[in-house]
Amino acid sequence: MIYVPDTNVLLRVEQVGHPDHELAANAISSVLRRAETICLLPQPIYEFWNVCTRAADRNGLGRTPLEARQAVRQLQETFEILHDSDAVFQEWLRLVGLHGVSGVQVHDARIASAVLVHGVSVLITFNRPDFKRFGINAIHPSDI
Repeated sequence: MIYVPDTNVLLRVEQVGHPDHELAANAISSVLRRAETICLLPQPIYEFWNVCTRAADRNGLGRTPLEARQAVRQLQETFEILHDSDAVFQEWLRLVGLHGVSGVQVHDARIASAVLVHGVSVLITFNRPDFKRFGINAIHPSDI
């Protein structure tokens, strides 16, 4: 099985003092202990960088671009990245049209399209309802 963490899971693992840090970190560790595969998608990495480098008073982590780059480099060294392709773009276009997606939800549709194209088994996310309409297997970290 292939698992992919959503942006919010990556961020909670990074935020040691966050109330959901342990839950996110334990979910990732549990998957790895079972010798399952965890991969990353580009969209959550882009969003991770955004939040990492956004000011803390604007709901970010207040990190420098250099610190964000180090965190992303660590992710790259730890997990395989399932890269975007024309097939992911075409699936995204199909999903946003089919489901009438607008606004910030287009980013979730991009994640969902990559999950579908790459045959990902499970998306780990704190926001399961955001992905329900796309018909993918999205589970909360507490369900692992």
